Amino acid sequence: MCSILPEFAFLFWNCAHGVKSKFDYIKYLISSWNVSILFIFEAEVKPDDISVLQIEGYDLIVSNTISGDFKKARTVCFIKNDLPYKVLKVEGDAHRFIGLYRGFKLHMNESQNSYFFKMLGIITKLSQTNKQIFIGGDFNVDLFRKSNLLDHLENWAFNMGLNQLINNYTRDRVVNKDDGSISHEQSAIDHFYSNSDDVKLYLENSVSDHKILLGTINCIKKDPRIKSTV
Repeated sequence: MCSILPEFAFLFWNCAHGVKSKFDYIKYLISSWNVSILFIFEAEVKPDDISVLQIEGYDLIVSNTISGDFKKARTVCFIKNDLPYKVLKVEGDAHRFIGLYRGFKLHMNESQNSYFFKMLGIITKLSQTNKQIFIGGDFNVDLFRKSNLLDHLENWAFNMGLNQLINNYTRDRVVNKDDGSISHEQSAIDHFYSNSDDVKLYLENSVSDHKILLGTINCIKKDPRIKSTV
């Protein structure tokens, strides 16, 4: 595991099955890596959970699914409260951090394809900027398995001038099959896209079946009051 990093550090992680049981682990990651921004997916945070998921020195931002059909926030973000930032603004920032979780639970009258293209439309709008962009999360599209959705993502990234930095498996699990056999499955469904030449990306093991996507940029040395959008 990396020690405390000198650069400005941020991470994307699918914690699997809820954030509460892994809250101490998240605080450990913060103290070990001095992470400034953490996007957590499959967080499953209920309104009553918010008060107990507070970390000193950090603000907690929850996705709007907490007040929607699911009654839970599937994505949350911890961000240092001394960082100037805006939530889901499309203008005025120096850096843009976008965390994305494409789950399999759908709203009524929604299909997997319509959900995918809705998601793609949102991140397209958010990516229309001349600022540095960092997009990470669980897209549930395997980068190493050819598919129509992967083709759309590759074309989207090319048209937006974004590089895809994942070069290894990001999910590793053992599956018990109906016939009693056990299979070992690997996939690369967690993605990271950026237009920055300064970003470094590390894949770190974790306590879930998803690796942590840990990114760093060294611009914090040039601008200690980095202004960001999340």
